[in-house]
Amino acid sequence: MFTRAMIALLTFNIAAGALAATKEPPLPEPKEGRGAIGVSLQGRSKRAFAVQAYFVRVGDGEDPFSAENVIFSNYSRNGQIYLLNAKPGRYFAVAAKRCYVQFNINIMINTGSSNVSGTPMERRVYFSEEMILQTETIVSPGTLTFMGEYEVNTSTRKKKKPFGRVQAHYHQLISPGVVGRRSSAGALARQEEHRGELRSAARDLNSEFMFWTQAQSQVFGEEPAWLELVRRQLDSLRERRRAAQSAGSN
Repeated sequence: MFTRAMIALLTFNIAAGALAATKEPPLPEPKEGRGAIGVSLQGRSKRAFAVQAYFVRVGDGEDPFSAENVIFSNYSRNGQIYLLNAKPGRYFAVAAKRCYVQFNINIMINTGSSNVSGTPMERRVYFSEEMILQTETIVSPGTLTFMGEYEVNTSTRKKKKPFGRVQAHYHQLISPGVVGRRSSAGALARQEEHRGELRSAARDLNSEFMFWTQAQSQVFGEEPAWLELVRRQLDSLRERRRAAQSAGSN
């Protein structure tokens, strides 16, 4: 029979083995005339709950609540999500996805034997109109743009409280009528659909500085071209901080 410690160790070994067997390919080089978006999405526990974000790009004056083309983020690491080589323009985040494995423990009472199985899960969270508006970001060529750090309250969609109009619109675009989808391992992934309400947002100078500092040490350490852009961003932020401190002392 498995104890809690044995289950925790088994889970750790499975995760460690998967990480050891997976070698991330190098990122594409920054493209001329493109930019990038970085964002952090957290749950109540202040831990990252998403590995992918969904964005829309709209023109000035256009409605971000009814865009027809959804853009998937293309990189995530250590709780940070990125859209690298993004075309210049005006962006909003409209939803996010988390992938994980739900472990099930089966115990045979007669024999005392047990086994552990895992079910791939995908949880998609569709943002409220308030949160979508908070994420507005302008991407410029050759620059990294901080979309912000967001704490999101999530709740399962129920008949008594279905998706709002905007959430339903993006749900239809991202996962229309899908009950299950094959994971990378080939198993059928169960999907959960959630509403996402904004709990808090941070886009101030200090939050951005901390975000790119983490990116420098934990995200782009082996990507020289992207690391150089991060360093430039940090240098710019240091100048802005010094200017703000100087203005405050006068």
